[in-house]
Amino acid sequence: MFILRCSFWLLIGFLVIKPFAFEPEQASKALANAAVNGATDFVVQNAGHLNCTDIGCSSMKNIVVASALASKPLNNPTLSDGMASFPVPPPRPDWAG
Repeated sequence: MFILRCSFWLLIGFLVIKPFAFEPEQASKALANAAVNGATDFVVQNAGHLNCTDIGCSSMKNIVVASALASKPLNNPTLSDGMASFPVPPPRPDWAG
């Protein structure tokens, strides 16, 4: 009975400290990348269905398709990528002890 109670409380403690190992930062990056890739594919596939009769429409269609193909998700550095989230003081001089 003792082992059963210990294992129960150990499981509860683990779930409280780190529930299901969910990292919202990585999940949001993956969701943003999927959205950008899906929008790019949608624009490229549906641009061929536009019937343009004047040069302004066709040039705008080409610009939109080119920008959709050239766009990539931004990879902004975050604090967890190695940057300190607080200023680091300089080391103490030797004479200060």
